[in-house]
Amino acid sequence: MDVPQLERYLLTAVGDPPSNRLYTALDEAGHPVGHIELARIDRRNRCASVARVLVFAEQRGQGYGSALLTQALRVGFDELGLHRIELLVFDFNQPAVAAYQRAGMVIEGRLRDVRLMGDVYWSVYQMSMLETDWRERASARPAEHS
Repeated sequence: MDVPQLERYLLTAVGDPPSNRLYTALDEAGHPVGHIELARIDRRNRCASVARVLVFAEQRGQGYGSALLTQALRVGFDELGLHRIELLVFDFNQPAVAAYQRAGMVIEGRLRDVRLMGDVYWSVYQMSMLETDWRERASARPAEHS
């Protein structure tokens, strides 16, 4: 993004309440390792989308993607009281699909040829989790220690 695009993007997290929530993930030393967004937060229908999931290249394969998504789901379900959280992921991005599935997201379907990249169309999976799925997973998790 150039500076004007970034400024417009950051404005989506402004408002009362904001329609988007933007997060930067930090490692134990406080260095940025990635970014995630809860987007299109619809309080009436209690749903939102996960968007712009990014784990920096040098940090991939260390579990940050799953951790980012799990925290975004926790905020959505436990803090915002959402019923449904969804996302779209390119069907060829199998590491991301696997990370989302580990976090409990379910593939609902494949949308064919939705993004034209150069002269090739890319397809996406639509994935989601419902609050009942989140609660079932939470009850199956061992208690965390302080």
